[in-house]
Amino acid sequence: DAAICGSVALSFGAVTDQSAEVLYSSNFDIGGFQFDTDGVDLTGVASDLSDASFSGATGIVIGFSLSGGSLPAGDGVLATVSFSPTNDGASLSASSVTVSSAGGVTLASSGPGSTATDGCYETDCAGVCYGDSALDDCGVCDGGNADQDCAGVCGGDSALDDCGVCDGGNADQD
Repeated sequence: DAAICGSVALSFGAVTDQSAEVLYSSNFDIGGFQFDTDGVDLTGVASDLSDASFSGATGIVIGFSLSGGSLPAGDGVLATVSFSPTNDGASLSASSVTVSSAGGVTLASSGPGSTATDGCYETDCAGVCYGDSALDDCGVCDGGNADQDCAGVCGGDSALDDCGVCDGGNADQD
């Protein structure tokens, strides 16, 4: 069994309703990782380590490089996990974390804990989660076509005459 040395701290970075960055801070180059996820249904994983995969059934994410590549010591993105959106939000957590150096030595690591996904993956034009505001024909959110003139031109200058005719010039007046 390889000696445990070095340390890696994992945390969550950018989190949306369908993805989350798993960040690392390490004093060694990282050659591989594995962790379990809970609280969401995984749909994908991306990592700068060329061989990253996941199991939707178990929630396990694994990453390594068959060509010997590694993630550099310091701070960076270990992986970005994708998951099915939820209407009510979810709490994403990662556990059973194992991280190894580029030389295959197991590094001491701490997991990212848990983070809440926002649960809103559909907003209206006003930015309200599951709201009902809509763009009018002029592209104004909840504008009710107020920016249209009587000829239906957005921002146009046509106007109703005294007889109610658009650009009529009062020709129908007695």
